[in-house]
Amino acid sequence: FQTFAQDGPAPDLRSGTTMTLGDDPAGRLIVGYLDDGAFQVDDGRIVGPIEVAGRKVRPGVWALADGRGGRRWFGTYGAGLARSGGADPGWWSVPDGLPDPHVLALCEDREGVLWIGTDGGLSRFDGRAFINYSKRDGLLSNRITALAVDPAGAVWIGSDVNGLNRFQDGKIDRFIDGLPEGSVRSFLADPDGTLWIGTQHGLCLRRDGRFIRLDTVGELAGIGVATILDDGLGDLWLGTNRGVFRVARSALEAAIRDGASDLVCARFGTSDGLPSSQCAKGQPAGFRTRDGRLWFATTKGVAVVDPRRMPVNPVPPPVVIEDVTVDGVGIAAVRGNGLARPREAKVGPGPRRLEIRYTGISLASPEQVRFRIRMEEFDEGWHDAGSLRVASYQGLPPGRYRFQVRAANQDGVWNETGASLAVVIEPEVWQTWWFRSGLAAAATGLLAFVYRRRVAALERSRAAGREFSRRLIETQEQERQRLAAELHDSLGQNLLVIKNRAEMALVRSADPDRMKEQVAQVSAMASQAIREVRSIAQGLRPFQIDAMGLSRAVVAMAGSVAESSSIRFQTEVIELSGVLSAAMEIQLYRILQECLSNAVRHSGATLVTLRIERVAGVVRATVKDDGTGFDPARAQTGFGLRGIRERAHVGGGRLDIRSRPGEGTTVTVEVPVAEAGP
Repeated sequence: FQTFAQDGPAPDLRSGTTMTLGDDPAGRLIVGYLDDGAFQVDDGRIVGPIEVAGRKVRPGVWALADGRGGRRWFGTYGAGLARSGGADPGWWSVPDGLPDPHVLALCEDREGVLWIGTDGGLSRFDGRAFINYSKRDGLLSNRITALAVDPAGAVWIGSDVNGLNRFQDGKIDRFIDGLPEGSVRSFLADPDGTLWIGTQHGLCLRRDGRFIRLDTVGELAGIGVATILDDGLGDLWLGTNRGVFRVARSALEAAIRDGASDLVCARFGTSDGLPSSQCAKGQPAGFRTRDGRLWFATTKGVAVVDPRRMPVNPVPPPVVIEDVTVDGVGIAAVRGNGLARPREAKVGPGPRRLEIRYTGISLASPEQVRFRIRMEEFDEGWHDAGSLRVASYQGLPPGRYRFQVRAANQDGVWNETGASLAVVIEPEVWQTWWFRSGLAAAATGLLAFVYRRRVAALERSRAAGREFSRRLIETQEQERQRLAAELHDSLGQNLLVIKNRAEMALVRSADPDRMKEQVAQVSAMASQAIREVRSIAQGLRPFQIDAMGLSRAVVAMAGSVAESSSIRFQTEVIELSGVLSAAMEIQLYRILQECLSNAVRHSGATLVTLRIERVAGVVRATVKDDGTGFDPARAQTGFGLRGIRERAHVGGGRLDIRSRPGEGTTVTVEVPVAEAGP
């Protein structure tokens, strides 16, 4: 770059904040200054200040635009609009029809109509009158910062908010989605209809009716693009807030087509001749003259470059890894003459900070060498490190990695081989494969043990269920056999006798006395048969429960047992009517019957206490004696105790037997209250 500032080769070309650039009909450069007017420059020297209608263009020249017939438009920040050349040069300000005297952008369409962007909205000037537009007409903002006309004749309008407006066929359209955030600063309209858009936070384009963002691609990520120039040689030049970038159109098209995050471009700064890396925001802030040179306005002067004479460095910079530190302590360093470089770095266990220092060797522009880095097996892709020469990683997980670094020279030529470093992060004890394998084996063994215990418990439960079913069937069969025996031996015999007596009475019908005797015998035998039927029925369901209720039936049963023995009985029974289900009443009655019977036959007790109470949703019955006691562990296989336990479990109850030799026996049974009970 060749710079024109106070200390440049042309000291008479003023320094200071240049805002906008253009040329006159003779091909001479026009420079607009923020703190001065507009000047013509010929071969690096000022020809003179530009005057309009007999007076010098006022300070604060922010925008320039070519017009038909050799006219030149000047937009100033505070003094309105001026037109030089042609038959009617003049000045226009707010009283003359502009909505605001602060002009920020200018462009002339194919019909010769001038479009003016101001701090107060958009104006259309046909040479005679102004038509003004504002947010009320559909603009996103009244501060218009950039204007351009595309090949279809549509006027594109950029403002200080996120989004774009388009004026076409008398209508203002809005476009917000798909654009980088921030104000729009510049446009470049290609003949094929592609519209390049420079924004406060990056570059994008509109093609085939959709926006394509490039504000996250490579070194273009997040830059503010103030101007976009086409050098006619296949490259775009971007004036930004970080210097001037040159990027090949083919590289941009590849990034658009492949969705790549990398982009090869060259960046130029103050070391390349720019007076400042901060390009201006005027419209336009860059200009391509007829001889093919590119001019850029910066905050400290003007710079020019001839793309046809730009030397290109085809040699990529060699890349070396210099040293590695862990928590600030070096573990590998350059040795001897500097040719031996670290190839592997081992990092001890624990959360450590790993730093890898690298460099790219360039004698021409070492400060412009740029890097990309990647930690294989950890990073998803390459990261643009810019000019940073150190990579830092905190707390890498244990494992083997490979750190890679590539470098590019000032012309964007990359060393694709780069340099690499093997990195080994050693694990903690609990992170080793053998520890995890042992832990997994132990967990597997524990699960297997729990599983076997569970299976064994289920098998025992199923076995107990099968045994219970077997004993229940045996009990039912024994009960059937008992009933059959009683019906045959007792009731059957009685009925046979009754039959015989009745036949004898019929035979002796002629003898009234003998017949009367036989009928009396039939009556007596019938009464005995009735008693036996009642006894059998009582064995199936105690008639006392139906006749007296469960509570009184239990008390009566205890009194009957007491009368047939010398043992003293004490009873305390609550009212149980409707508390238990009908089936559970029978089970509880039989359990208590068996307990009292066992106490009379086996306990040798002098006192038996029977108590029934209701506690927390269950009926609890307790039979306690002061007899000789026994060992429950040895006696629970007996049919009596087994039957008691099974009766309790059938109804969902619980049985507890506590006894020791010489200390008496206490039997407690709890059965659930019926759901419909009170």
